[in-house]
Amino acid sequence: NSLLLLERVKELYFNYINYINRKVSQDLLGYIKESVNPNVAVSLIAVTINLTFEEQYKLQCETDTEKRLEDLIVRINKLFSFEALDKKINERIKVENEKRQKEIYIKEKNYDKAIELSDKILEINPNYILGNILGAKSAFLKEDYELAKGYAQEAISLDINCSEGYYYLALVREKSDDLEEAIECMKRAILYDLNNPKYYTEMSKFYKLKQDYKTALEYMSEAVSIEDSIEYKVMYSELVKLNRKK
Repeated sequence: NSLLLLERVKELYFNYINYINRKVSQDLLGYIKESVNPNVAVSLIAVTINLTFEEQYKLQCETDTEKRLEDLIVRINKLFSFEALDKKINERIKVENEKRQKEIYIKEKNYDKAIELSDKILEINPNYILGNILGAKSAFLKEDYELAKGYAQEAISLDINCSEGYYYLALVREKSDDLEEAIECMKRAILYDLNNPKYYTEMSKFYKLKQDYKTALEYMSEAVSIEDSIEYKVMYSELVKLNRKK
């Protein structure tokens, strides 16, 4: 049983040092790999991983070989968890910093830089949907509708229920004079997020373009019920007047 535990310790150990890119001399690694003495292997492994002096001391004081091996397995697994968490936290911080900088670029209308940052975010995490949404937003504002469509479609491919993906796809369709397709995309955006007033507002604009003022007013009414802003009230009033004229 000790030899089986020793093999498990070795497997975990080599996986761990590869994961954290720990530099250990090839001679020492070879010795650990070939060692059949559990106590020697434990001692060597303990000094090459991130164990505190106290943890190393406790391992050395344990006289039961199997318990020493089991304890080392537990400790290496914990180190794996901490390293993975640390990696995730650092990744999240980096993404958040890129996002904040990107919003600054958008505010300054520096859309090329904003798109560049979107790509950096996606390099850090290719499955980060918001990276594609931010890319779609920047490309749309730059009036690069084909690029905006690509980002939006990629967001939807990552999450079929991505309301913002459908939102930007709808805006792109409208700019491409495909109003019916734009309406269908915006319906999907609303379906996946019923409480976003900007979706109802854009849908209202689409129906206004079709001169269907009644439906446009219905959607604008929904937007006002969610967010009672002056801008939405003005748009609502204009549609009321258009409906009266009609």
